[in-house]
Amino acid sequence: MTSLRTRLTAQQLLLLAVAFLALGLLVTQFIRILSEHYISDRLEQEIESLLTELSLDEQDRIQIDDRRVDAVFHHTFSGHYFQIVLREGQTVVQQRHSLSLGTEGLAIPDLPEMEEEHLFITGPNQKPLMVLVKIMRIREYSLTIAVAEDMTAFLRSFHEFQRYYLMTSGVVFLLLAVAQFAVIRRGFRTLLQPLTELQAIESGEKDRLTHKVPQEVQPLVVAINRMVERSERRLERSRNALGNLSHSLKIPVSALLQLGQQEDLERLPEIRALLLENVAVMQRLIEHELKRARLADPALPGRLFGLSREIPPLIRTLKSIYYHKSLVIDCRMPDDLACHGDREDMLELLGGLLDNACKWADSRVVLRLERHQDQIRMVIEDDGPGCCEEVLQGLDKGVMRLDESNHGYGLGLIISREIVVEYSGQIHFGRSTELGGFAVTVMLPLMVQR
Repeated sequence: MTSLRTRLTAQQLLLLAVAFLALGLLVTQFIRILSEHYISDRLEQEIESLLTELSLDEQDRIQIDDRRVDAVFHHTFSGHYFQIVLREGQTVVQQRHSLSLGTEGLAIPDLPEMEEEHLFITGPNQKPLMVLVKIMRIREYSLTIAVAEDMTAFLRSFHEFQRYYLMTSGVVFLLLAVAQFAVIRRGFRTLLQPLTELQAIESGEKDRLTHKVPQEVQPLVVAINRMVERSERRLERSRNALGNLSHSLKIPVSALLQLGQQEDLERLPEIRALLLENVAVMQRLIEHELKRARLADPALPGRLFGLSREIPPLIRTLKSIYYHKSLVIDCRMPDDLACHGDREDMLELLGGLLDNACKWADSRVVLRLERHQDQIRMVIEDDGPGCCEEVLQGLDKGVMRLDESNHGYGLGLIISREIVVEYSGQIHFGRSTELGGFAVTVMLPLMVQR
């Protein structure tokens, strides 16, 4: 579908065009009718003037004093004509017409007696004429008197008026169309405010929509804010429930661990080893599932993770943990670098990968972060022993078979992978070309859309 603004503009322009067309037809028709009424009144006056000068002599012949007839009727093809026909029954007794008609006559159709009619006919030189015809009785005769006026000048002026009216209407239409477009655009500015705020929420700059919107949009804004609040409450309840579950499971697991360390089980070394091994597996599984379930929904609004602000404290913490190695952690990233994501998730991801690098590194770890188109590229490398090709292929495929003598090594990579997948990113495990040890490359979108 086209945009609502485009559809409204097109519909308003169509209505405006129809209104201008209808108005043009009405105005031109009204002007034509008024003009024809004016000409008709003038023809009526000319007939009355002719009738006052008309009489029948003793031989019943038409008599008109030409000196008292308007001069326009004396000039040939002047555009003003009259014609008088005297009939007895259907027989024409006498016919007289103005000098302006020359030798021609007016083609007046037969009309009933005592009638008055307006006609449009073609006159001398094929000029359009408007004719007023009156039929009356004089004694035993039927008298038909017709007065005509050339409509050429009127039609020329009328068509010129139509042309100027069309040009003026076109200019006014364009001005109104521009004004209408500006008004609709200004009106839609307030309607587009929630869209701008949604983009700000998605980028993490805001966490709610403001309610200062038109009444038509306010229910939608309220519904979106309610949905955001519901999602946040659901996430908070889930994390609280998982924390309670963690504390509830620690007690029976600790009891089993203490049971496996009792002296009575020293006489049953196989059972004791099996018990301790299963308790250790339970601990790792509980920790894994709890961390996995705590992952926030990346689509939740208002979650902007400032990498350049959060990473330095994380590096200081890792240096204090591995102080005995005197590690050099080289962090390379631009200022004000941030991405869309939950703070706990991002710290879990970077903390797990950096902790794994520090654990296996001999003396140096490198962390590189940079913008790559619409993504953030993270590279963590160390100068440790690295992994063989077979293990690297298994890591890329999601198969974790690492040496479990270093607790948390495989689990940290599993959690990191699941966070990256949850955020629609990519993760790759390989060998560092700069340091020769283990290398992890992570690609995360700047804006996560679900």
